[in-house]
Amino acid sequence: LAFAVSYKWMKGEDWEVTENSTDVVLGTHVLCSIDDVVGVLRNIDRALKVGGEYRFMEHIAAEEGTALRKAQILSEPIVTIVAHNCRFKNLERVIRKEFVVSKNYDCSFDHFDAPMPFPLFYPHVKGRCLKRL
Repeated sequence: LAFAVSYKWMKGEDWEVTENSTDVVLGTHVLCSIDDVVGVLRNIDRALKVGGEYRFMEHIAAEEGTALRKAQILSEPIVTIVAHNCRFKNLERVIRKEFVVSKNYDCSFDHFDAPMPFPLFYPHVKGRCLKRL
């Protein structure tokens, strides 16, 4: 089975989208460092064909009120500098709002602790959003 693949390396905010042109958008550890997450998700929505899917894996903010979340908040100014604008965000909430509530998507989310070198980055979410009619 052969199929055409194209790669584009750029900031998500700068993506010039051709509507209904893409079967799959794959994002891994990118939304944490983007200033306009909603704008990028809207670009993904515009690009995806009906039946297309957005697959993602992102590190996320720990649960509110936990010691880990407090450590993330305290360390974020330094993390932002050394990790190229990376921040701890509740990305599942944003994706749900943009794709499930506002648009016509079926999404699944799976939370897990990734084997990262620093506990601050353990909380992760991965998932898939399928664009319906």
